[in-house]
Amino acid sequence: MGFVVLAAGLSLLGVLGRLTVFEGAIGDAEADFVAWTADRRTSTLDSVFTIGSTLSDTWTIVGVVVGAVTMLLATGHARHAVTIILAVLLEFSSFLVVGAVVDRERPDVEALHSVPSTPSFPSGHVAAAFVLYGSLALVARTVSSRPLPRALWLLPLFVALLVGASRVYEGVHNPTDVGAGLLLGAGALAAATTATGLQRFEGPVDHGTESIDRHHRSRR
Repeated sequence: MGFVVLAAGLSLLGVLGRLTVFEGAIGDAEADFVAWTADRRTSTLDSVFTIGSTLSDTWTIVGVVVGAVTMLLATGHARHAVTIILAVLLEFSSFLVVGAVVDRERPDVEALHSVPSTPSFPSGHVAAAFVLYGSLALVARTVSSRPLPRALWLLPLFVALLVGASRVYEGVHNPTDVGAGLLLGAGALAAATTATGLQRFEGPVDHGTESIDRHHRSRR
């Protein structure tokens, strides 16, 4: 259900964008901004934003997910591990569907690095960044033996925005692609936590309560 809502909702948003935004004044302003950014690249900024982009590239996502899931399973936190896997799968599958439906071209500038073969809308890097680091923030808040501040949620937001800025700087995304990627990442994480029930444990998980909950559901 979460996949259907995400894919359909963002596809509709993207189609509306193609009809009313991408080819209009906002789209022109975006193109001008991306071109302006590309014209002002420096070697220092190139290095900074390349690092920013790698925070959610494929190998980073795979490595962190495998490591986190392995540790969570080994320490008896299967619900958390499943939530991370489900969130990443929801994000990736929805990204492929929305990209195919909207099929927005990449910005017409010289890219800093290689240009992905996938469409520009939405930004998969941004979506993956929010899902990955948002999942880690959620795990930290629910596994920690002491309450962690809600301000921890600013971390995935900051990383996702940094990745988005990096992708615009590199000339492979428009700002609206970044915004859509952020929506996709947040939606995928929300859908995954709802499906696994982890959102009910926002704060340190009482594993006794969790065991009682499993026992109660098994008797239904």
